Amino acid sequence: MKWSARTKASESIFSSGFFVFLWLICIPNSLAAQGGRASLHFQNPSNLANIPILDSLDISSWNSQDSATVLKKLHDAGFWKAVIDSTTMLDKWQTVWVDVGPPAIIESLLVKGSYPSEIGFENVGPPSSFGTRITDEALNRILRWYLERAERLGFPFASARVENIHLTEIRDTSFAVVEIGLELGSPGVIVDLQVEGNTRTTLSTIVRETRVHPGDRYTDGLPATVQHRLLRSQLFSSVPEPNVLDHGSEGVSLLINVTEGTHNSFDGILGYLPGTTTGGSGTVMGLVNVQFGNILGTGRRMSARWYRENQSNQEIDLHYTEPWVANLPVHLTGGIFQRKQDSSFVKERVEGDVQVLLSDEVSIGALFSQSSVVPTAGYGATVSPESKNRSFGVSLRYDTRDRPVNPRYGALYATDYLRGSKSTSAPFLTPAYSEASTERYEFDVQFYYPAGSNQVAAVEMHGKSYSASTMDASDLFLVGGTTTIRGYREGQFRGNRIAWMNLEYRFLTGGESSVFAFVDAGYIALRGDRLIGLTESELSAVGYGLGVLSESPLGVLGVSIAFGKGDAFGDGKLHVRLYNRF
Repeated sequence: MKWSARTKASESIFSSGFFVFLWLICIPNSLAAQGGRASLHFQNPSNLANIPILDSLDISSWNSQDSATVLKKLHDAGFWKAVIDSTTMLDKWQTVWVDVGPPAIIESLLVKGSYPSEIGFENVGPPSSFGTRITDEALNRILRWYLERAERLGFPFASARVENIHLTEIRDTSFAVVEIGLELGSPGVIVDLQVEGNTRTTLSTIVRETRVHPGDRYTDGLPATVQHRLLRSQLFSSVPEPNVLDHGSEGVSLLINVTEGTHNSFDGILGYLPGTTTGGSGTVMGLVNVQFGNILGTGRRMSARWYRENQSNQEIDLHYTEPWVANLPVHLTGGIFQRKQDSSFVKERVEGDVQVLLSDEVSIGALFSQSSVVPTAGYGATVSPESKNRSFGVSLRYDTRDRPVNPRYGALYATDYLRGSKSTSAPFLTPAYSEASTERYEFDVQFYYPAGSNQVAAVEMHGKSYSASTMDASDLFLVGGTTTIRGYREGQFRGNRIAWMNLEYRFLTGGESSVFAFVDAGYIALRGDRLIGLTESELSAVGYGLGVLSESPLGVLGVSIAFGKGDAFGDGKLHVRLYNRF
């Protein structure tokens, strides 16, 4: 909300007879002019105790202008009954006597104006104002409180001013009743949304992402909420807080100015992992993730991911998201996945996800997954069973991060739960064919704290669990490497229950550049099965390292080195990453 209307209202805080100043001033008990022939003396000087003191007045002789100046300062300090009592002259030395009078204390606030009684402005006000002296700062604080309250109730163009102050003197104190004139103005009903600056994203897409419609009630936090929603959509590089335009009795409109961002991205990681034996050759791993984030200017998204753990294992993953199906807060995502596991098997999966947005932060979803595992001819047929799995589930997501990529603050909680059935067949199993129920659970928790100027502390926790009466190698989770527990080989550990934590401290050096240090820790548990060669195990792993991200003409270039438990410097895992938006 812009402050133009409020500033205009506060320019006329007082009716004639009241003075407006922005500081509290007082006069000491006795003031001799610097090099002059006049002095000031105060009656009731004890009332001036503990009041900030300004430098002495530089007066050589007393005149009416000096009288006005002194009274203004006393009025601003809360002494509304201060008067010039008398002046005397002795041997060309002028003495001015000032009766300070009692301080004026705010006793109550009286609000006048045309507003519905149910809004409830009567007998309310900022609690900290009651019992304080009447100063310019105190009165402005009261007016701001009423204006902010009116805006929260849907009146963004309300105006307020001090119309009168009634003083009642009791003993050594003046108690004041302050009359506030309040005009609510036009009700804040949204008439329309006006958008400027979009060159690729369609108007309907932008309006849809704001989740604001004509007829909605305006609130004071709506402009900031709209700004936050548009920035989190990842469609724009910059969105200032929208301006509010007054349409009189019709309502208000929001003027939104956007700067288009680069919607597509390339994310590539190239890693070198030293050999596992002395003199052994190292392994090169690679990951490529390409995303298209605003297809045809409608916010539709598509991603393609290729991941190579080593010479024998690789994954391919494709996903497409259709946002706001039928203009409802529903996102539909479909994907296909394939993993080739050395000479053992090929796993393929088709999955779907329907997400319903309950609010800006919370969404729930329905999940579907169907997968099949086919053993590789030859060796694979002797160690890997053929299987089919179908599952249905639900998901919950809570996200308060300021942005999905490189967040500065906020939190994310996401969890998936699926139940299903699995059929397994293999000639080396007894029985050769079996069916079993399956259960799968995953969670992700992330916290981002601004730990200081240009510093961010990131804490991430992840967990996965799979259970079934019959399991094989294709059901296990792989952990270790650049996206899980750094300092270890890609997919070095496998288990049906895994959990890991990433702690990272980032020093932001400008733009997307940063220097960071990290510590990762994980827990891996595997349920044994003698028939398919799974040995029961339970272990933990800890990794640590350093990295740097730097903006370059090619994009954001990152280099990191990570070490596992017991690693020497020559055993470090080196990764080079390039992230570019286009």
